[in-house]
Amino acid sequence: MRFVLALLALPFFAASAQAQEGYPSTCDPLDPTFGCIQAAMRYDGPDTRFPAFPHDIERADALWRMFFDTASDLCIQADTQWCQMLASPITDISDAEINATYSFANRSRAAALALDMQCADGDARACVLLADTLRAQQKDGSTLGETLEIEKGASLSQAKDIFAATFQKYVERNETLSTAQHQKLRAACASTDQTACNELGTFLAWNARFRTSEFEHLPFVHQNCAAGSRQDCGFFMNALTDLTMFSVDEADRKIADEWSQIVGAGCEAQNALMCDVYAILANDPEELKRIQQLGCDVGSAMLCTHLAESFLRSYEQTKDDVEALQKATDLLTRACDLNAHYACHVLEHLSKG
Repeated sequence: MRFVLALLALPFFAASAQAQEGYPSTCDPLDPTFGCIQAAMRYDGPDTRFPAFPHDIERADALWRMFFDTASDLCIQADTQWCQMLASPITDISDAEINATYSFANRSRAAALALDMQCADGDARACVLLADTLRAQQKDGSTLGETLEIEKGASLSQAKDIFAATFQKYVERNETLSTAQHQKLRAACASTDQTACNELGTFLAWNARFRTSEFEHLPFVHQNCAAGSRQDCGFFMNALTDLTMFSVDEADRKIADEWSQIVGAGCEAQNALMCDVYAILANDPEELKRIQQLGCDVGSAMLCTHLAESFLRSYEQTKDDVEALQKATDLLTRACDLNAHYACHVLEHLSKG
């Protein structure tokens, strides 16, 4: 099944989903997709995994709403990462009822409003995301930008001309703001302003054209990730994956090995986010389990859940591996206690046999 990470909306989703007793009341603001959306997709069904989730459109609906509320709050707070998720349709929801409830037009319009304010306030990333949002195709084949102009009274041909000019305006504003921001951060970082250096790393992760080398941003996003930035952990993971899996240059492979050692040391020093990254790099199944257990022990709900699922697969094969089932239950309990929505739902259906 496919799903939408796009969306949102402020005026369009009236009531927040009420959490069930014993469940987190919101999605994890660091990673709302991991818990809420994974659970929603399984309720949307058909679910063939163990333990099977029932097809329950009301619970799926509540989880989607909870995700929308969490992500829209972050978007309003000028977190363009979440505006991007709300504005850019990665895929579509297959279930007609969900798709009707969360119409793409409403989600896009709401995200566009937030992005427009952020772009006007000087956020370069918001400008280019807004341009992409307005370019998104509607069901009738027109773009959202064209549709908005038609609703104001323009003809189709007029709407196309207005939108083309609007799109170009946002692209140019992004370029102007990005260039100015790059120059400012470079100068401040060169003056040993560590905060500016950290911001420069995130900026370079978003804007590869400003890098002096392909992996210039790595040290900065590593530091940001270690300090708790989930967004920069994502950038860091992507860069390390490129280095370890796709590099043919000997120098790049050496850089990858050095960074793997740094990440491993961070995990061994009990940094949960470093363990999340380190697990991605593990090739040996037993080493992966060790890292997942270590990460779980120091607070990674994601690694608790992933390790639990490996024990569930083991139990599913034989149905008599009681030890594996108990380990999975303990790990899911730990993840649920760490506010992982998905783990709470798996635990519920596991208890039902």
